Amino acid sequence: MKQPLRTTLLAGAALLGATSFFSSCNDEPPPAPKHYVVAVALNLSAEIRADISQRLQLWIGKQLPSGSALDVIDAYSLEPVCSIKIPPGRLGDNLNTRMKAIIVDLDKMDEALQKGQEQARDVAGRGRLPQFLEHIGRNLHAIDGAIFVGNPLYLEGPFSMWGGYCPNDAHLPTSGDVSDYGVEEKTTLLKGITVHIVSPLKDADIYDSDAHRYAVTRFWHLYTRAMSGETGYYGHSLDEAIGFATNPAGFAEQKSREPAYQLSLKEDEQMMMVKIDRDTPAWLVDRSAGALGGVAKSQRMPAQAKFSLGVRWDAPVDLDLYVRPAPGKAEVFYACRISPELEHHGDVRSGEEQRWEYVESRAEVQANDLRQMKAYINFYSGNAPAAGVECEARLVFGEKVYARHLVLAARAGNRGRDRDGNRQSGCWAEIPISEIMGLP
Repeated sequence: MKQPLRTTLLAGAALLGATSFFSSCNDEPPPAPKHYVVAVALNLSAEIRADISQRLQLWIGKQLPSGSALDVIDAYSLEPVCSIKIPPGRLGDNLNTRMKAIIVDLDKMDEALQKGQEQARDVAGRGRLPQFLEHIGRNLHAIDGAIFVGNPLYLEGPFSMWGGYCPNDAHLPTSGDVSDYGVEEKTTLLKGITVHIVSPLKDADIYDSDAHRYAVTRFWHLYTRAMSGETGYYGHSLDEAIGFATNPAGFAEQKSREPAYQLSLKEDEQMMMVKIDRDTPAWLVDRSAGALGGVAKSQRMPAQAKFSLGVRWDAPVDLDLYVRPAPGKAEVFYACRISPELEHHGDVRSGEEQRWEYVESRAEVQANDLRQMKAYINFYSGNAPAAGVECEARLVFGEKVYARHLVLAARAGNRGRDRDGNRQSGCWAEIPISEIMGLP
């Protein structure tokens, strides 16, 4: 039968006797004490909770500096599970005296994690990440890091991320009384604190799609930043999160490879929970239908069919698609998504999302009517590469697929401020629908 880790640590302490296990082999000063907070979802599976307990015990028993403290709380109720304080100085350096001082609290933590609350809540790993961050910001000061272990989806009421939903950026500047994601009165709560988010669950058990995963990941990065904090590690490994919390410099290269998550709060944008499309339409997935600048070869253009238009780009900037079916008709874009004729999907905030922002007709359209349709791309926010922002526009009418390469020449976005004007600046590019489709 496998022994509990704390038993193994105690046995090692007995063999070492009075040896100062944590003391340095040279004259370097001892590492400074640290204070961390870990929130664990207690309704994870028994196997996962047991693994979490083992890893936390190893961290506390053999890795944290003398004088350090670790608070463990329930990720949902925010009630304390245990508070472990390692003795300072030589008492904490010696494995024997360290383990004797903290063994009761280790047992308390292990018992709580082993017991769990598997039947208490409906979704495995359910926690309340916004409330956890507010809790540490208001009640715990001068901590060196926080780790959330559970399902990263917030699952409460109308603000639930379940089923492919994610809040748009308009939630962030609101009050907490208006949205559970509002930070209006919390903009400095996490100052100097790095938060690490660990999900021991498989992506398929959390997110609806890769696009949903990206949207949620991006939102939590923006959320902590809006509270003057930072999201450090975001992934599945508790060991890596502990390593990041303990030695942030060692993860600098990994952080540098992350997407440049940028806030893209649009001036007239309404707060909403956005459904991230689970299945991208086939005409956007199949790149063989039309290459950049090319036209697909297929049967003759039908007299009447459904119409679709999408835009995709790679640069870490925010572009917006505007489509008006005819003069005098309502234009659809990110703030007006449905009209009698068209429906707007997406509102992609960065080319790094690798998703299409697109519009589809709600019913079949006469080919002759497409001559009146006007479509534009606006460079909303971000800084462009030297060559401008390159993008692909793809049009579908019936079975015919068309593509056109376009470039927006501006070096920075203009937040769509001149959308009611002539749209002639370098922040706008017209998609010449009639020309691309060869309409007479």
